[in-house]
Order: sequence, then structure tokens, then C-alpha cells
Amino acid sequence: MDKKKISSLLTGMIVFMALMIVVLLAAIIKRGAEPLEKAKTPIPTPTSSNGVMFASDKAKKEAAKKIEESRIKRMAAAKINANTGVNVRTGPGTDTDVLLSADPGQFCEVLDAPADGWTHIMYGSREGFISSDYLVYGLLVIDGSGKTEFTEMSYEEAKAAASSAASEPAVSTNEVTE
Repeated sequence: MDKKKISSLLTGMIVFMALMIVVLLAAIIKRGAEPLEKAKTPIPTPTSSNGVMFASDKAKKEAAKKIEESRIKRMAAAKINANTGVNVRTGPGTDTDVLLSADPGQFCEVLDAPADGWTHIMYGSREGFISSDYLVYGLLVIDGSGKTEFTEMSYEEAKAAASSAASEPAVSTNEVTE
């Protein structure tokens, strides 16, 4: 073969390989990471039929507020603190398989106390391990409407805060009657 045919053949192969890389990258990006599940829709606030609030209406409103507060989810969590995606692995250590890449600024639930530089987490519906170097620990609160609030604190403080909220007495969902 002459040089022109070889050059054309090599150029075609390079273009084909570049297209395959683009397709693979698109598939990886599409698969992506799954966000934390949002809370369900809150119960609407009860109102009286004529706009006047009686004692029983006030009690109903307070009961609805308590029910709404009971739907608040509190958990020990961590925020991904990196400039790029962080590997979520099957086990603690760089010698384990990568499950997915966690996006910077996203939250994950912390399942166990950090140990040996690795943290056992739940990212969306996937359980895995992330290097503790890329996490900022805190308490994540998700209200009934799906609004989130993250307060930075140590893992131990966040675990205690989430546990104390979970141990508060349950709120009755029985309707308040007049």
C-alpha cells in the first residue's frame, strides 16, 4: 500500500476511536449518580370554613403542624467537598471497585463512623465508601416539602442530633375533634 492509503486508513481509525470515546463518555455521564430521595408532599394546613379561627381550629392547626414536624427527616450526613466527582467504592480503599462518581456539593447519608480515612455512605440508593478527605460532616434535615438544610458539625455531633430527634415521642396522627 502506498502512504496515502495508509494515511487515510489511519485517519479513519482515529475518527472511529474518537467517536467511540464520545459514546462511552456520554453513557457514563447519563448513568451518573442518584440524588437523595425527597420527602413526600406535606399535609395542607387546615382552615376554618368561614375564616374565623375557633379553639378547635387552632388545635387542628397545631396538630397538623406536629404531624408535619414528624415528617421531617434528620440524618448524619456529609457534603461532597471536591472540585470534581469523587469515587464511591465497594469497600474502604483504593484497591476496591468504583461504583459511581459522586458530584461535588451533593449530600450523602453517613452510615457508619469514619474509620481509617474512609466513610461508609448511602448516595442516593447506592451504598459504598468515600475517602473521608472529600467529605464535610454535618446534620442534614429534609422537611416535608423536600427543602434541605445542612448544618456543618462533627460526625459524632450529627449522629447524636439525628438520634435525639428520632427518639422524641411519636406524634399521633388521629384527627382532633371538637
